[in-house]
Amino acid sequence: MAGKIAKGEIKHQRVGGKIVRITMPQRRRWLLVAGRTAEIIKDITENFNEKEIKTKLEGLEKLLINVTATQTEEG
Repeated sequence: MAGKIAKGEIKHQRVGGKIVRITMPQRRRWLLVAGRTAEIIKDITENFNEKEIKTKLEGLEKLLINVTATQTEEG
């Protein structure tokens, strides 16, 4: 989904019960999420270190919380 938002395939989202347009800064943040997700998937396929994967997934979770919180504030 992050990739589709970043590409502009998804133009609106629901924030606080309202449908709002996704802005360019929001698209850039979702592009960062998509890129980070791709990096983690690549790392998992190359090296199955459970501790390292958990750390990276926790970082991704923090990024997602930040992106969605920012969108709620802007929306």
